[in-house]
Amino acid sequence: MQVIIPKLSGFCPGVRNAEKKLLQENKKVKPGRIYAYGNIINNTNYIKYLAEQDINTVENVNSLAKDSYLAIRTHGIDKNEEARLQKEFKLIDLTCVNVKRVQLSIRDHTEQGYFIVITGKKNHPEIKGLISYARDFMVIETNTELEQFLKHCTVLLAKKKYQKIFIVSQTTGSRDFFENTVNRIKNTCAQDIEITTSDSICPITNRKEEEALQLQQRADITFVVGDTLSSNANKLFNILAKTKEKAVYFVADLQELINLRLDLKRYKRALLVSSASTPLFIEDQIRKYLESI
Repeated sequence: MQVIIPKLSGFCPGVRNAEKKLLQENKKVKPGRIYAYGNIINNTNYIKYLAEQDINTVENVNSLAKDSYLAIRTHGIDKNEEARLQKEFKLIDLTCVNVKRVQLSIRDHTEQGYFIVITGKKNHPEIKGLISYARDFMVIETNTELEQFLKHCTVLLAKKKYQKIFIVSQTTGSRDFFENTVNRIKNTCAQDIEITTSDSICPITNRKEEEALQLQQRADITFVVGDTLSSNANKLFNILAKTKEKAVYFVADLQELINLRLDLKRYKRALLVSSASTPLFIEDQIRKYLESI
């Protein structure tokens, strides 16, 4: 079987930089001294890989020695928690540069008197970090929540004495939802309110999606590789799955693909595309398997 892989498949530059920095630091210290605070990226297989490199992932730091090295995940964390951890541990900040840029932009606009609106998933680690840089904010995840905000935005902003709104998105969020939110707020709330926006969605993510959609036209079957925990993996799958006339499957690794028990000999050409949080070794295993058919 011929396998087509987009040029931008796999780790995004932010994750590649984080991995490089983390593994370089790991060579400098004694084995087992570096801990990842939460999933560095949302990929269970990669977390297991880090453990094999003596980098264990922890959700609670209370039991760690105070001179331990603590790696901050690519999604970033709450700024107040980061300040506290800075006093207790040696921090390795792996926050994606794009996420850091959004954090600082929210902080700056908050200081300038803006009410902050963020589109994205409320329980996503990135969002939890972003909102810590705001004073008054609203996270909008669904169209229902958007309509509720629009219904009460004038009263809400008047009550809190805001005359300006700053709108941003989670970096791996849906562009369509972000743009629709911006347009709806401008059309509904902009009479006496200044609306400022920032296109904070990762451009690499967009380009990968566009490239994958183009290549999908040449493929008989599509495999999206990623973890269900990953926002960008789910979004990538949903975009490619809209092509109803072609089979599209979401798999975490080679074993999941094998477990599907597909009659792959029916297909001549497969599109294989990995999310921004999928390591290359997983994609390579699947590629070699498909090419052997």
